[in-house]
Amino acid sequence: MKRISHIQFLDIVIALIVVTTLSFTLLGGRAFPIIISLCIAYMIPYGVYVRSSYAVQWGRVALSVAFVTMSVFMLLNYWQSTVVLGSVEEPFLLYDARSFYLLSHDLYHGSVGQNSPIVPYWGYPLFLSCWLRVGISDIAYPIIVNIGLMLSLLVMVGRCVWWVVDNHAMAQRVSGYAMMLTALIPGVLGMSVLLAKEPFIMFAMVLSVNALYAIKRQYKLYKYFPLLLVALFVLAACRVTYIYIIGLYLLAIWCHELKSRDIVPFLMIVVAMGVMSFVGIYYSWWGDGGFIVQYVSDESHHGSFFCGESQQPLQQLIGDYDTHPLWLRMILLPVSVAVQFMIPFPFVSATPDYGLPISMMIYQRMSYLWYAAAIPMLSYYLFYWWRKKGGGMIFDLLATVSAVAYCIPAFITAGSVSRYAYCFVPFLSVMGGYVIHRIVENRGERKAVGVFVSVYIVLISAALFIGANPHWIV
Repeated sequence: MKRISHIQFLDIVIALIVVTTLSFTLLGGRAFPIIISLCIAYMIPYGVYVRSSYAVQWGRVALSVAFVTMSVFMLLNYWQSTVVLGSVEEPFLLYDARSFYLLSHDLYHGSVGQNSPIVPYWGYPLFLSCWLRVGISDIAYPIIVNIGLMLSLLVMVGRCVWWVVDNHAMAQRVSGYAMMLTALIPGVLGMSVLLAKEPFIMFAMVLSVNALYAIKRQYKLYKYFPLLLVALFVLAACRVTYIYIIGLYLLAIWCHELKSRDIVPFLMIVVAMGVMSFVGIYYSWWGDGGFIVQYVSDESHHGSFFCGESQQPLQQLIGDYDTHPLWLRMILLPVSVAVQFMIPFPFVSATPDYGLPISMMIYQRMSYLWYAAAIPMLSYYLFYWWRKKGGGMIFDLLATVSAVAYCIPAFITAGSVSRYAYCFVPFLSVMGGYVIHRIVENRGERKAVGVFVSVYIVLISAALFIGANPHWIV
């Protein structure tokens, strides 16, 4: 067992001082139980990580940075929704968060009916209703669980690197850089400070892939196979379509050095995925299979993906995407992926919507951090992946599937809903961590910094222009 060093202890204390000070400032007497809950959500993944065999300094810093960032924005959102615009008993919530909250109360009271919100998957509202059953109606605590899941996700990102990088020294550096990249992406962490199901989906995705690697290597099957089942159940309950993406990772992991001993575990995983997929579809609003028709049919339907001011030019540019046949969507895929990569644009409007969560308003204006983190990820595919100069075959397989997975939401929504691709970003962070490692370790690669800076300036300039003047680009 590794002990926490004095420097690590100081790191913990600084993080908790920041969170405690803000908590008492905003919430007064209500702050104490929330602070204790935040400490638990932080200390569990932090303690697991620093005592693990794959812990590195940058990973520890990433956990602390992510915890402080998420806690600050969670407290600001909570103060806004329960003090400024609402109360603990009736918090002010918008969009999906409001639907989840209202449906959870209907589920708790057994009054689900025609007046209940339409939520495709009931997994997250059921999770919220469990808090009501134990007598807790305060939305702070399920959000704190989301924060704990995102911190655990960072730990899993660091662990994932050690499955795909054979070199011990390189794995140490890449894992730390990958965790830090993930911790600096506003949109990804921003989902954890709302009543949102995305933290469950993202954590389950990364946990599933880690479990697949462990099972393939016959490593602690008693631990990782149950964890895989838990992760698949979470995906089935929150959005079953992501289980199909896990199937792509399964094929990529198993096709490398396939052995006879791998057949039985492979079949067991396929059966588990099939069962969980059936459960997820059966107990969802999509049980009739209508979502499949929506995604692949050439016929039009009534849905629309273009709802924001900055997305209207996209609709004018590519037409009514809902009615496009498959072949045309494939032709437009480079445009869709580029749009998904660029969204969110900073400064979409000068006056944000009334009641929009504080974190969303600030994150929207911090999109440059996403561009800064995404450039190393993109650079991997531009400079290493296609030239087969990555971290090895296993690394390249992970990179390939992650790139395909990132393109799928863009294909479905024309790139207009970038948050659908957030659950794949942690895997792309592994690629970005590799690029940073190459730049730091190899002086010959440092000339690429100038290219990165140039691309970053172009991205920021384009994003600011589109965000401030969306009607000018068409």
